Amino acid sequence: KVDKMITELKTVDGFTAELEQQLNALKPEPVAAAPVDVAQATNSNVEAKVIQGLFDIKILNDIEDIKTRAMLKKIYMGAKKSSKNSSDVIPEMIAFLETENMITDQIKSLLEGILK
Repeated sequence: KVDKMITELKTVDGFTAELEQQLNALKPEPVAAAPVDVAQATNSNVEAKVIQGLFDIKILNDIEDIKTRAMLKKIYMGAKKSSKNSSDVIPEMIAFLETENMITDQIKSLLEGILK
């Protein structure tokens, strides 16, 4: 903006080099962009992918125990209505299964694998 003012004022009588220097002194200093940590940028991209939405319910069909699968699908549907994402629902599912003593290593690895 200062450059534009200087350009317009050069045509006016009484414009001097001293006035031009004073106007140039009013220019804001260029601010260098803050360095971005590559690891931090990568982590935010990964988090963005995880947070995108809820996983596909068909993944739960890999669970053989009908009662366990039904309970997890019930939690899934509640989460879908609440517009939750996978990173919110998976820990909730694991916590539920642990309180009901229904968790197995296979189920836990399946659920944790969804987040990766």
